[in-house]
Amino acid sequence: NNNNNNNNNNNKSKKDNATNNNIDEEEAILSKDIHRAMSTMTELINTKMAPAAERTGRSQHSLLVKRYREILFDCGADYSKTSAAVARRREARELFRGASTNGSGNGGDDGMEQLMRERNAIDNSTKSAAGVLNQAAGVRSELRSQGAGLRGVSGTMASIASNIPGLNG
Repeated sequence: NNNNNNNNNNNKSKKDNATNNNIDEEEAILSKDIHRAMSTMTELINTKMAPAAERTGRSQHSLLVKRYREILFDCGADYSKTSAAVARRREARELFRGASTNGSGNGGDDGMEQLMRERNAIDNSTKSAAGVLNQAAGVRSELRSQGAGLRGVSGTMASIASNIPGLNG
């Protein structure tokens, strides 16, 4: 039965690797297409549109070229953000794939296992620090409340002392 589980896990792992390879290939192709399109657009703006706009001398043509450059810049920024998000997702997928492999007893990657332990230790430390900070905030609030109460008592005692002739000092 254990051999069946290992065979199933190995088959699933091979299928996952094939799917991941297809995704990675598709991502690389799309990335090249986007780079090529942006390069072509930059070239067209700089070599065709801008000179044509200068030749006409009309401000609306220059503004149109400027607008196309802004659009291209925005597309480049969006592409960079999206690429970074995809890279983060890929890293998370690899991390969790390693975690599921380690969890199923397939040996796994020692480095990935160490990262998971480290992440759990950081999470636990963060929770502990948050607990201490919450406790400190509670103590601070309580001390302020007590201080306000003592200041009130001090004023009351001074008022009583001023009303008693022998205690005026």
